[in-house]
Amino acid sequence: MKTTPEKNDELEEFFSELSRARNSERLIKEWRIRCENQIAALIEGPESGSKTVTLESGRKITVKRGVNYSADIGGMMKIKEICLPIQAKSTTSLNIEGYEWYKKNDPVAFATISEFVETKPKKVAVTIKEKKEE
Repeated sequence: MKTTPEKNDELEEFFSELSRARNSERLIKEWRIRCENQIAALIEGPESGSKTVTLESGRKITVKRGVNYSADIGGMMKIKEICLPIQAKSTTSLNIEGYEWYKKNDPVAFATISEFVETKPKKVAVTIKEKKEE
């Protein structure tokens, strides 16, 4: 479909503006992620959980970390000698609390189960709060 000459100039201008805006969004997102990663590298914390630091200015930074789990449930189902950390709903999935229980309380069973579980760090979340003005 061709545009009319009256609309063409306006559409060309909006096209250019939208293109610049999208490029700016991409660059700003990359910059934000770099800043968040640098902050997370400076604030050590637990593998899963959060830590808040208060700066001398009164501003606060919270870094939240977590772990994503994926499990080969079919492979786990072949283990007969351990009560598995699996919960069944309409789908079968890994019961993370049960899995973590084995990690803390039964290293032998955990070693067997963990062959079927893959863990990956979640995206680190960084929250900042300005100091409240009094």
